[in-house]
Amino acid sequence: MRQITVKGTGTTAVRPDTVELGFTLHTERAVYAETAAAAAEASDKLRAAVVRAGLSDKALKTSAFSLNAKYDTVPDGKGGHTRVFAGYVCTERFSLRFPLDMALLDKVLGETGESGAAAEFTVRFTRRQERAVKDALIKAAVRDAAHKAAVLAEAAGETLGALVAVEYGASPVNLYSRTEFSRDSNPKVRAAAAFAFTPEDIENTDTVTAVYELL
Repeated sequence: MRQITVKGTGTTAVRPDTVELGFTLHTERAVYAETAAAAAEASDKLRAAVVRAGLSDKALKTSAFSLNAKYDTVPDGKGGHTRVFAGYVCTERFSLRFPLDMALLDKVLGETGESGAAAEFTVRFTRRQERAVKDALIKAAVRDAAHKAAVLAEAAGETLGALVAVEYGASPVNLYSRTEFSRDSNPKVRAAAAFAFTPEDIENTDTVTAVYELL
């Protein structure tokens, strides 16, 4: 049986529908118990700020937590260096996701920024359902393969037959927009800089290899 093999390329661009916030809290104290207590107080302030912004406290998830001894490297007076105990440091990371809403994002950042938790933050725009993105990508790649096969068969004076086989490598899907977001920490600047913009679409490209019969 004569066959033709083609590679189909699918490209999709979908709008983000979700805001993903990342918060990092750093707490340092000389005593272990004081470090743990201060870290708990900071996380409580952050959680309360999320609630004041209108979200559930359960929406704020802990993604990483560490509480370790801290050491400084100092000269030892003999031309070398030595490690000296400098207390304890606690690092806790949180994630917060909610439907894309710029007014809500502004409110969340305002409340958390003024909470006293001294949290570093990152903002990314993403898509909630990975499967929908993946399905659209595969369909686009298969359609492209079918189109290429039909064009090639016609150009060669052949009649395209049935699809015999499809190979797919399951490439990872990008779920994040390339849009970068930062916000000044100065309260006066924040108050004067209400923002409204549309994040870039989330772009993906994937391929399939299709084999068709030539009649």
